[in-house]
Amino acid sequence: FAAEMQAAGVACRTFGGEWEVAASLMFRIHAVVDVSGAPADVDDDLAELRLLSRRVGDRLVEAQVCSAFGEAAMVRGHYEEARAEYQEALRFAEEVGAFAESPFLIARLAEIACREGDRGTALAVLDEAGAAAERYGVVDSKAFVLMLRAGLAVQDEEFTRARALWEAACEQ
Repeated sequence: FAAEMQAAGVACRTFGGEWEVAASLMFRIHAVVDVSGAPADVDDDLAELRLLSRRVGDRLVEAQVCSAFGEAAMVRGHYEEARAEYQEALRFAEEVGAFAESPFLIARLAEIACREGDRGTALAVLDEAGAAAERYGVVDSKAFVLMLRAGLAVQDEEFTRARALWEAACEQ
């Protein structure tokens, strides 16, 4: 998969413009962070991506870029930085009317609260994310919210509830 992402990036640099290069970097960063947890070599791509996104001026791209920065910060345990990036991504997404992006970004804010041990905030924000996912019909965000709830149920040693939430997430 890495070779294919690399080839796509080369093709975008050869035949595309800044938007295409930004898109290829964004996809690569999301994939790399999801698979390996923000390796050090992703920082150069993130820096280039931030520059490109600002030059391109596409607010939806900027939302995705903030989300990529948020993911990288979160896996490194930099929760304040991640929170700020996700909030900025949410602002950009709402600014352009990309409301289907909102549930996932809100759920990421809940995940940060979970990781920080703030269960009350996590549950309240998960309620908000779940309502947004329902309102906008975003199935993958519904599943993500359910998985986060399942994780909290496991922490509470409510294994039957965790299993039911996991199964509901799989159904989504």
